Amino acid sequence: MKTIGRIIGISELNVKVLLFDTNLQLKDILVCKQDKTYKFEIAQIEGNIAYTIPFERVNGLRKGMELIKIEGGLQIQYSDEILGKIFNPYGELIDHTNINKEEKRNVYGTPLKIEDISIHNEPLWTGIKALDFFTPLEKGYKMGLLGGAGVGKTVLIKEIINNVYKRIQSNAVFIGVGERSREGKELYDEMVESNLLDKMSMVFGQMGENPCSRSKAVYSGLTLAEYLRDEKEQDVLVFIDNIYRFVQAKSEISTELRRVPIENGYPTTMISDVSEIEERINSTKNGSITSFQAIYIPADDLTDEAVQTIQGHLDGQIVLDRKVAEKGIYPAINVFQSNSKAIDPDKVGKRHYELVQETLRYLSRYEELEEIIAVLGIDELSEEDKLIFFRSRKLRNYFTQPMFVSENFTGIKGEMVEIKDTLDDVEEILQGKYDEIDEERLLFKGTLKKVDFGISRETQKENKEEIKEKSEEEKTENKEIQKEESKREKENEWETKEKGKKEKKRTKLKEEKEARRKEKEEAERKAKEKEKQEEEARKAKEKAKQEEEARKAKEKAKQEEEARKAKEKAKQEEEARKAKEKAKQEEEARKAKEKAKQEEEIKKEQKRKLEEKIQEMKKTRDEMKEKLETVKQDKAEETEEQEELKTVEDKSNNEEEDIDHMILTSAILGKRKRAKKQESK
Repeated sequence: MKTIGRIIGISELNVKVLLFDTNLQLKDILVCKQDKTYKFEIAQIEGNIAYTIPFERVNGLRKGMELIKIEGGLQIQYSDEILGKIFNPYGELIDHTNINKEEKRNVYGTPLKIEDISIHNEPLWTGIKALDFFTPLEKGYKMGLLGGAGVGKTVLIKEIINNVYKRIQSNAVFIGVGERSREGKELYDEMVESNLLDKMSMVFGQMGENPCSRSKAVYSGLTLAEYLRDEKEQDVLVFIDNIYRFVQAKSEISTELRRVPIENGYPTTMISDVSEIEERINSTKNGSITSFQAIYIPADDLTDEAVQTIQGHLDGQIVLDRKVAEKGIYPAINVFQSNSKAIDPDKVGKRHYELVQETLRYLSRYEELEEIIAVLGIDELSEEDKLIFFRSRKLRNYFTQPMFVSENFTGIKGEMVEIKDTLDDVEEILQGKYDEIDEERLLFKGTLKKVDFGISRETQKENKEEIKEKSEEEKTENKEIQKEESKREKENEWETKEKGKKEKKRTKLKEEKEARRKEKEEAERKAKEKEKQEEEARKAKEKAKQEEEARKAKEKAKQEEEARKAKEKAKQEEEARKAKEKAKQEEEARKAKEKAKQEEEIKKEQKRKLEEKIQEMKKTRDEMKEKLETVKQDKAEETEEQEELKTVEDKSNNEEEDIDHMILTSAILGKRKRAKKQESK
């Protein structure tokens, strides 16, 4: 194949190439074949110099190596054979399997035309109660998935894949960006054990690989998802773990190319880089791509520029909370931090929307009541608050669910719950139809319609009415007893002795009542002090936050000023460099002109001598024989000159600054050779 360039500079993330062919573009793939094959992607072109990013480590590369171009750029398999396979970011299999028929496509696919995008999408029900109720999905949604290790993230991902496949026979793509190799192997083994591997395709750009690998994983994974959406016309699930690592990889590449970053070291192209991949996650009239994107929050700062840029493309987020998991509630979804754009009366309906708002009101009040109970006890609550407290605990337990992928560990058969059944169950819990049922009996159940609690609802209603009637009878009896005692006290008032006893008793009761009142006031005072302290802490926190924001704003202004000064300095240095280069070019032009003049004089002298030799050759053959001997000597000298040229070339391969000298020496020797050939003729 045609050589298109030669390596002239090498670093860990940047290989500089001198181009012989200028018909090249960004993202073209160059290859160097020596003891092993090295691949590079063009990231920047300046004149006849290309800056390329190596796919792997550069150990073994050296200056002077020649490169060729691979047609088609970076490609990955684009057929039914992608299912059940694991690829690296460059489209190569890493699971020791084979592809029977290669049908590849460039990973930088063209985005959908605006007329091909569908925005009127159907709901995508997963059969998971907490997910469908609090954060319902629509086909084509982009959902953030936040959660640390040990909170059930992998189990939730596997359950979603399993349920969606069972419902609509659609497949999934998992993209590991900056994933630990151990975690990737664990996920692979779990998918095999759950019989889910043949329903999905996986792409891994591991944490230990270079930034090029981590940045290309998303492009390759989305190409696989686009095949399932466009060619198979499926509603595809895409899981990206972790999308923040994609931005980090781009930052490292930008730094190596010496591009001026924005705040926190992020590249100036961050917004366009994120938009380029997020805009490929869309729906068409025949299929859709619905994504779950894990997001790392650096230093728990939700205002980080990269996090804000990613969240700007999301339609909601699902937050898995360790505190919820510690209570044995799975899936461990924090319903207050999770949200979805689909929670709208026009999308999920008025009934669903109102039930979500009422449930959140109950659960929010429940958290407040927990603090009150911890201080005063449950007996101090009003009847309404007691109902809210116990019904909220039932709601919390109700949103647990037995899952198919964990049947082997829990021994509980998995269930999918229709959204209609979920709404009915939640409504009945809020109305009090399960008030007589112990909250523990609602743990890890499907729909309550299929659960036999051993008591009918009519019986529950009768029991409640019976309890109410008994309570009314007891109140009536107490009133009569109090009336009789009062009458007896009035009749015995004339007796001094009894009067003294009653007065003493009354005083004692009064003192006890006063003591209870003081205890209650003390408890209320402590509660108010606690509220006051919390309010002061909140204000202090807000003040600290404002001061931190002011400090960040000041630092940002300072960094912007430094960036401006650095930009001006770089501009001045660039102008000085250009002026220096211009002077150098003018000097080289002057030298070339003098050299051409010298060569012209040499040429005239050679021509004159050639004419004299022709005249002498006509006089005698003997003189011709002498000339032939002269030619043989010239050939010997030519061999010596070629050896000298080879020595110069070897030296120039090791020293980059001798390239121009080699070219000039080669030209002079070539001219000498031609001159001597003319003399021999």
